[in-house]
Amino acid sequence: MIGAHGDVMKCTIDLDKRDRNLVGKLAADGKLDLDIDKMALWTEPAFERDEGCQSCHMLPACQGIHCPQIRMDSGERPCPEIRRTAKQEMAAYFKAKQKAERVPTSAAETLPAEAALRESGS
Repeated sequence: MIGAHGDVMKCTIDLDKRDRNLVGKLAADGKLDLDIDKMALWTEPAFERDEGCQSCHMLPACQGIHCPQIRMDSGERPCPEIRRTAKQEMAAYFKAKQKAERVPTSAAETLPAEAALRESGS
């Protein structure tokens, strides 16, 4: 985000309240002076420095990418909720899918005997 005076801010929540969020300055001539170290706080994958993330079964799905502000403020890993509920979510998904496959959705999907009765008019 670009502020009124050319301040470049990464987080729309922190705005200019926190120095870590002022990642650069946009000059009047359009030149961008970016602080690479501050920008890295927001953009580098946190899992590269976090052994807990590296050993987590959800890393391929989440990539350790969650709002970095949470990690910076609390010092804790901001895991997505699905990490704790993945097994239940998958079981519910497959159960619903199996149920949907068992329920005919059109006349063409009904049992052959039912279709034959309909065609004969009985």
